[in-house]
Amino acid sequence: MKYLSGSLLQILDASLRLNSFSKVAEELGLTPAAVSYQVRLLESRLGFLLFTRQSGGLEVTKEGRLICQQASKSLTQMHSAIAQAKQLNQDNKTLRITASTRFATQLLLPNLARFKSSNPDIDIEIDISDKIRPLVQSDFDIAIRFCDGVLEGAVEIKKLMNTSLVAVCSEAFWQQHQALLESPKTFPQFLLCSVKCRVGSLEWPSWSNWFENFTDIEWNTAEHISFDEMTQVIQFIQDENAIGLVEPKLATREVSSGRLVQLDKRELAIPAPYAYYAIIPDGRKDRAPIQKCLQWLQGLVNNSERKQ
Repeated sequence: MKYLSGSLLQILDASLRLNSFSKVAEELGLTPAAVSYQVRLLESRLGFLLFTRQSGGLEVTKEGRLICQQASKSLTQMHSAIAQAKQLNQDNKTLRITASTRFATQLLLPNLARFKSSNPDIDIEIDISDKIRPLVQSDFDIAIRFCDGVLEGAVEIKKLMNTSLVAVCSEAFWQQHQALLESPKTFPQFLLCSVKCRVGSLEWPSWSNWFENFTDIEWNTAEHISFDEMTQVIQFIQDENAIGLVEPKLATREVSSGRLVQLDKRELAIPAPYAYYAIIPDGRKDRAPIQKCLQWLQGLVNNSERKQ
């Protein structure tokens, strides 16, 4: 309607709420005379009153209430549209990633600078957490999680990589005990360490699973230490005289640099469908930053597999 400018919509909305042209003027940064003039001009064009002036303030007429309520709705819709437009504009520049601790510390963060250098126009926000968030209601664009790939809610799920466990020790420990460490039969003579956790219905495999799958060795008498995270296992192996079970795809830096030595070529596979997945809320997968990031992540995974 040509009668209603943006400023007049604000005046009508505020007048309905405040019942005073003086208060409306104060809120909108106008003079009371300017507010009163615009309302009188609109009433003249419409041919009926919107407000009656009382000693205690304004009283809205039935016609005025109908129009002012619609003005309030129009402003609300405009504010909503502006907020959505701002979000769309931000979405073209910002990529919000939440990653599990193992994946983030061992693969994502050490290589993130390369992605940023290739995509300087994308702002990146990183959250490190092992919790499965309700991503449909969250601000994150990609969640990288180890899970069974079955999640509730409207999300897209892309498998990034399967994983496994191998036996490793530090380079110094290998040099000191090389003759003994060439055979898994001697492993129980040394301090063993691994991760102890549960993901869904999966009990994370430990040394008992490794020995049961690959040897007939009695290992229960071996000294064993458990940790919550693989990063703790890797640090303990490097600091102490211990043999640990680690995920080779998430320890490629340590193995390729010689800080860790893989003692046996056999890998204990983590049973399907458990794997590392990229989880994307519906409606976001076609965004250019997300597609670029997914391609980059897959490249990281492929590169870690080649280095094994």
